[in-house]
Amino acid sequence: MAFAKLRGRFSISEDDYIESLGPEQILKSFLTNNFEMLYELCSSGQSGSLFYYTKNKKYMLKTIPKREFIKFRSVLKDYFFHMKDNADSLICRFFGLHEVQFADQNGKKQTLFLVIMNNVFKDFNVSEFFDLKGST
Repeated sequence: MAFAKLRGRFSISEDDYIESLGPEQILKSFLTNNFEMLYELCSSGQSGSLFYYTKNKKYMLKTIPKREFIKFRSVLKDYFFHMKDNADSLICRFFGLHEVQFADQNGKKQTLFLVIMNNVFKDFNVSEFFDLKGST
């Protein structure tokens, strides 16, 4: 509910969110290893996380480890109230946090943790990206 309210705060309808990120688009991509509905952006290096754009480039998806998923949930209330009270905040806008469970091709249960954020570059032609976190 927190993310649904945040999406509403930023004028994102549930229909738009589902159209961009619904099971037909996202789950099918991961289950079949056919990522034509997603565009891989890059690997984040040390963390091993992957970033994807949705086909309409409105959103970015980041795979995250379970520990980050749990941590995000623990700070979600504070994040929600901050974003609710500070709509012009420069903090990244997160619109979803999902745990996706599925059986792989061998029938083994797999769990994927995803965080969904706005794509701040959707209206710009950016030729190079730099990840500066952890830099000195």
